Amino acid sequence: MTGMKLVVSEEMNYRNTSIVGLSAALGIGIAESSAALATFPVWFQTVFGQSPVVIATVVAVALNIMLPKRD
Repeated sequence: MTGMKLVVSEEMNYRNTSIVGLSAALGIGIAESSAALATFPVWFQTVFGQSPVVIATVVAVALNIMLPKRD
């Protein structure tokens, strides 16, 4: 819930929308498609396949670092 409050409180420019949208889509998508992680090692499936929050957090942090902060 705290994360959603942060999303709502920030200005939703193109960068922020991309980060939130891709993180949510990948988190939900991978959680719903169990076969997506079938080719990865068991430890990877355990870490990223058990909860959509983990993959969404990793993607959000990575995109926040990689995407330029200027418009």
